[in-house]
Amino acid sequence: MKKILTLIAMVALCLSAHAAFAQAPTPAPKPAPAPDITGTWNGKTEVPDAGTLDLQLVIKKEKDAYSGTVQDSMNMITVGTEIKIVEFKDDNLTLTFPLADGALITFRLKVAGDKMTGQWEHPQGASGVLDFTRKK
Repeated sequence: MKKILTLIAMVALCLSAHAAFAQAPTPAPKPAPAPDITGTWNGKTEVPDAGTLDLQLVIKKEKDAYSGTVQDSMNMITVGTEIKIVEFKDDNLTLTFPLADGALITFRLKVAGDKMTGQWEHPQGASGVLDFTRKK
């Protein structure tokens, strides 16, 4: 009887030791949430034959879709112009909207916190550097 109790005690000790060293599976890491790009962004660019252009971009989000408006300091963009295409993936933002003359311009921006940098592209080949900072 003493041998049976000793054997049971050893089995119980081994099982408790095994349970102590067993690890629960590590849960898969959750993907980092996309940065918040909503708000008012003030920016600048240089336009050939026109000089420095101040820009204001307002981005809104409803459900999973972005929208917004854009305007500039020289009225090359009509005040309150609606952004036609907004794509945001992997910290890259692409916006397309019409200039006052009807030409579609595209902004390609990299988002990093409260700053966005990138370039604009005109369909006739002109382009320039863009720098935006979120208004606080």
